Amino acid sequence: MDRTKRPIPLPPPDTLGLGAMSLRVAIEQRRSLREYSGQPLSLDELSYLLWCTQGVQDVAGRSTIRTVPSAGARHAFETLLSVNQVTGLLPGLYRFLAADHALVEENLAPGVADRLVQACLEQGS
Repeated sequence: MDRTKRPIPLPPPDTLGLGAMSLRVAIEQRRSLREYSGQPLSLDELSYLLWCTQGVQDVAGRSTIRTVPSAGARHAFETLLSVNQVTGLLPGLYRFLAADHALVEENLAPGVADRLVQACLEQGS
């Protein structure tokens, strides 16, 4: 990662008014989709999704307590996003900085989405 790039702060998840849904309803309504609405995500929605999948709830010494489990709080993976339609972000590849709840641009070169499709065995976007 290029350390000279400035992180893009995301809206704090505790300030977002995205509504509530019970776990049961979420499980019952969950479906895999390959056809999308075409409407861009808002930065608030992306912020909330990232917090739900990798959000830092607390810091305990040198470890982070997150919204997902990890043996020994090691969280030995990173979240990279292929952004195509998020209001306020250029299309491209971003890295999520969980401890800062921010994004860093990794690759905004034209055609990066096409190269990702090729790397994922030609699965459609």
